[in-house]
Amino acid sequence: MRQKQKNTGLVETLPLGYLKDKNTGTISIDEETSWIVREVFRLYIEGYGLTTIAKKMNAEGIKSPDYYFNRKLSDHKPEISKKYLWCRLP
Repeated sequence: MRQKQKNTGLVETLPLGYLKDKNTGTISIDEETSWIVREVFRLYIEGYGLTTIAKKMNAEGIKSPDYYFNRKLSDHKPEISKKYLWCRLP
């Protein structure tokens, strides 16, 4: 996927906080999730580690990026969304 993006310049998968319009291909800020990204960066800048941030997000019930990437599936099967917890990634 990264090689395709490098070769064509097309974005296939966007990070949390962004949306791509299927008709025009334009990328915009996703107001529903952008606050989560800002909060993670704020906590990191304040000196919190990745594990602590993940625990804090889980404790506050904030859904992980995986939930939002699969939100259409999660809307139809709420039991699936329960597995989307924050974890520390290397």
